[in-house]
Amino acid sequence: RLPADMIMDRCGDFEFQFFDGCLIVEIRDHRLPKQYDLKPQVHRIVLQPSNQSIANDLKAIWYRNQSLSLDDILMLEQNMLMALQPSLCLDPHP
Repeated sequence: RLPADMIMDRCGDFEFQFFDGCLIVEIRDHRLPKQYDLKPQVHRIVLQPSNQSIANDLKAIWYRNQSLSLDDILMLEQNMLMALQPSLCLDPHP
């Protein structure tokens, strides 16, 4: 997992496509091309959100929408966490 602020610092203002809350990236490795083929090695990686990336998203939303109250931000955080975390069943006989 990569920290979200590191990804956004490196990528600037690009638009990203998300799938099921994850970011799919393609990495092209130009360091060691094969001698007969100068094409880079291509790897696709799925980056899943972490607690830190969710916190960074909330901070970015709050900076962009200064009119939001603390209650609005807390409600947004609650909804994001409920969507990303599975339900916890405390029933001893589910």
